[in-house]
Formats: sequence, structure tokens, C-alpha cells
Amino acid sequence: MMEKRASETDDIHAHLDHMALSYKHLSGMGTAIHNEDYASMILMSLPDSYTTHLETLADVAISISRTFTATTSLLKQLNLQTNDKYGAGHDSN
Repeated sequence: MMEKRASETDDIHAHLDHMALSYKHLSGMGTAIHNEDYASMILMSLPDSYTTHLETLADVAISISRTFTATTSLLKQLNLQTNDKYGAGHDSN
């Protein structure tokens, strides 16, 4: 799971689905992956072009005096998508 990386031309939805399914399988086998580690794996697996988007979000958050944590935002979104797709959520701690 840690070595998986999407290319610029990959279907990002399929990539994220694969990452969520891998997480679910690993969890089902008793492998504990902390949410922060899972979020880091997702962020590291994204194409390089996504770095710019995340930096922009962080800059906007700073400019309006809000805290932006990609980990928290990412986990919330992935949890929502996974609940919709697989019917079982990840805790967001």
C-alpha cells in the first residue's frame, strides 16, 4: 500500500478506491494503520500535480486565519466516500 502511486494519467477515483479497499483488507487481517499514517500514504500516493492544490488550500487557510490540516480534511472525505461505497467507515481519530 505504501508503494502505490498514481500517475498523472491514472483515474484518481479508481486509485483512491484501490487504496481504501487495501486499507479495509489490511484492517480485516488485523493490521493496525493509524489514521495519520493512512492519510500520509494517500497523500504520498497522489500525483505530483496535487501538491500544488494542497499548497493552495493551505495558503488560503493561512490567509483567512484558519488551520488547514490535509490529514483531517482527507480523512473526513475518504470516510464519507468509503461509507457510501463499502458501507463501513474508518474512525477519524
